[in-house]
Amino acid sequence: MKIKTKKWNQTILRFIKNKPLLWGALFIFFITWYISAFWYQFMILQGNSMEPAYHSGQFLILDKHSKNYDYGDVIAIKKDNIDGFLVKRIVAIPGDSVYISDGNLLINGEYQNEWQEIIDFAGIAEEPITLGEDNYFVLGDNVKQSKDSRYEEIGLINLKEIKGKVLR
Repeated sequence: MKIKTKKWNQTILRFIKNKPLLWGALFIFFITWYISAFWYQFMILQGNSMEPAYHSGQFLILDKHSKNYDYGDVIAIKKDNIDGFLVKRIVAIPGDSVYISDGNLLINGEYQNEWQEIIDFAGIAEEPITLGEDNYFVLGDNVKQSKDSRYEEIGLINLKEIKGKVLR
């Protein structure tokens, strides 16, 4: 049994040793896997919740290495109760107060001009919410068609649920 294993190992080694193309392919595969797993990932957006900035079927690049998120950043989110990723825009960061009143978004008591009188459904932000240390509040650009932080099944986004920043 030991002789067969040794012969088999020698055969594999001879095969690999004489195949520089195979080594190149393995190297490219490893580098691609490493970059995709830890740095950047390609995504295809599904749905129209981010229109007009992003369209369904559009290719996006996700920067998985970035950990500094701020107002206006578009991020990919992975929630346990939802299949796939959500792509949304950050409108409030940790420590902020969020409130939606009469279709207007208020962050820390100030009206946000780009969201004036366009939000039909306030959801959990119908009453003021103060975000915790690692919490973010996100909206889709197309708020009328977006499932976002206003909905209980999405809710506030924890930093651990953010998979990266969308580069474009």
